[in-house]
Amino acid sequence: MDGLKNFWVQVIDENGQPVEDDLTVSIDQSAIYSDDSGTAKTNPVTTVTNGVVSWWQTADDANIIVSNTEGGISVKRYLSAANADHRIVLPTHMNVLEQAMPRVEFFDDFMVPYVDADRWTLTDEDAGGSAAVVGGRDGIINVLTGGSQDDGITLHSTYENFIIDADKNIFFECRVRCTEIDASNYDASWCVGLSSVSDGLMQADGSAPIATHDGILFFKLETNKFIEFETSNATDKGSLSDMLAYVTDTWYRLGFKVDCNDGVTAKVTPYINGKAYATQDLTIAGMVAMHVVLSAKTHAAQVETLDVDYVRVVADRDD
Repeated sequence: MDGLKNFWVQVIDENGQPVEDDLTVSIDQSAIYSDDSGTAKTNPVTTVTNGVVSWWQTADDANIIVSNTEGGISVKRYLSAANADHRIVLPTHMNVLEQAMPRVEFFDDFMVPYVDADRWTLTDEDAGGSAAVVGGRDGIINVLTGGSQDDGITLHSTYENFIIDADKNIFFECRVRCTEIDASNYDASWCVGLSSVSDGLMQADGSAPIATHDGILFFKLETNKFIEFETSNATDKGSLSDMLAYVTDTWYRLGFKVDCNDGVTAKVTPYINGKAYATQDLTIAGMVAMHVVLSAKTHAAQVETLDVDYVRVVADRDD
């Protein structure tokens, strides 16, 4: 069709990661097309790939409104086909939660030296584990196991600051990397998240996280090359197996949102690198206060290291 111009926009979050789940992209044109032949395209657009929406139109520019089911909304005005910046930043689920005041926030970017039993405490199942902040612009903490087989180490918030409650929402996010000594066998186990238990979080011999605890964890088992997820109320567990293929020595942004829902059954949605996975039900009754936990465990007699770039937890505060 004569006169059609090709437009595109990519929806990203504040960290520059593409957003593609539960999106609605509305374009202020009476008609948009999927190709230059004038094939009609549905407006608003609800299916995107890698955060990118493309279309054809006759007008020289367009205003775009992007929204998602979490309540995020963003507007880009006067986008042209030749515009140098085709990105539109959508507030993430974390920022949507932050809009609800009052709130409590736990954030550590690991920019100052680690002091044991201050903000964080180290629990070691065997001798030799350690934690240390390393230099660099962004700050990273190394959580190192001891060198014996099945040695587990957990860096946990000294206080139990968070609880799944009938009228409180929580958002957790961290960025982690584990580089196994035996990269071919992926020998380390690790977990991150919230837990009422601060020691012995990963069971021996490559087993799952501890059988009884209150908490929400991302985890990776030794010899298993996938990231997994669980919710736990004592021994009542929900899980997502083999969510994402795991690659050693690779950074992952792991997060979850806890919606208190009806005050009886919370809805817990995990995210990996900004992508949402299946929402899990978690019974609220009986849940107790939880630490922020960062934990690793060896398989063989060797030191394994869990690197953490940052941790952030945002929760509704008591009125």
